[in-house]
Amino acid sequence: MKRFCFAVFILFSLLLASCEQKGYNLKSDRSIAHIDSLSISYSEVDNKIQQQIFDELNRIYSIRSIALEETINQKLLEIEASRAEVQKEYLLDSICRNKSIIFDIEKYIEVANIGSTISEFKGKLVSHDLNSEKGKELLYAGYKDFLIDQYYDSLRNAHSIEINLKPPMPPQLHLKDIILHSKGNLASDVNVLIVSDFDCSMCREYKWVTDSLYEKYGDYVRFDYTHFGSYVSVSQIAAECAANQGKFWEMHEKLYESSIVPDSSMVYRFAYDLNLDMEVFNYDFSTSEIDSSILENYNKIESSGIYGTPTILIDGRPVYDSSGLKGMEDEIDRLLE
Repeated sequence: MKRFCFAVFILFSLLLASCEQKGYNLKSDRSIAHIDSLSISYSEVDNKIQQQIFDELNRIYSIRSIALEETINQKLLEIEASRAEVQKEYLLDSICRNKSIIFDIEKYIEVANIGSTISEFKGKLVSHDLNSEKGKELLYAGYKDFLIDQYYDSLRNAHSIEINLKPPMPPQLHLKDIILHSKGNLASDVNVLIVSDFDCSMCREYKWVTDSLYEKYGDYVRFDYTHFGSYVSVSQIAAECAANQGKFWEMHEKLYESSIVPDSSMVYRFAYDLNLDMEVFNYDFSTSEIDSSILENYNKIESSGIYGTPTILIDGRPVYDSSGLKGMEDEIDRLLE
């Protein structure tokens, strides 16, 4: 919690220092603190939390985007109300009564994919029969909002609107001398780095994203995998033992396909199923060398400013939404071009 609060403090310090959507400057030598005559700079602190700052800037960007949309709609409404010499509220009410704009409510039910019930959120989702009084009330409220949204869209098309709000530029993270397992086009200048953890439930849930990327770009892009867990797990050790026998990716699939987090007996069974030399596997699994290299790998990645899994980096820059397949495909396409 303290670390989070500290990150937020740094974030708003950056914002106050004109740290806008173009990105944030991690080269600042301005002092943020002193110990006697020893100075600590912003960049020294920021380098430790680069991904956290990037994530927070993206959240601010999302909040601003929503607020900007609402502001634009209100400005457009003010313009139209002024032209018609009526109040804004009257204009919105008239939209819902205008027969040239309104379309049959049955069509709205179809467009909104509403079944025999309609839901509202009151701490939890509560369903109401569509023919009940409450159901009809909710249906009309949703229908009215739909018509107003359609009206705003028509106003946007009738006006010239320029939006200068841009998402933050992801920082360039420099990961050196870390454990990497590669596949795909190893000669490619475009690289997708998957920073993941076999014991992480989110990593399991979103593995389909990186699988989809590899299926589409495996012939054109180099894909790398590295471990990042706060403890050395039997899965990580087993994967490195398999890598010593040239079967990292086969073990990688076994570990992620498991419905539960594997224990020692399971990873030994996976090794046997992969026809690994079990004597060599057992020796490697029992030594401390692999444990030490995985722990060292974690420390190197953490010191680069990465703090969570799954994290996906495209050409060294973290992706804000690791489940956003379309955004990653667009970035890879741009780099390949």
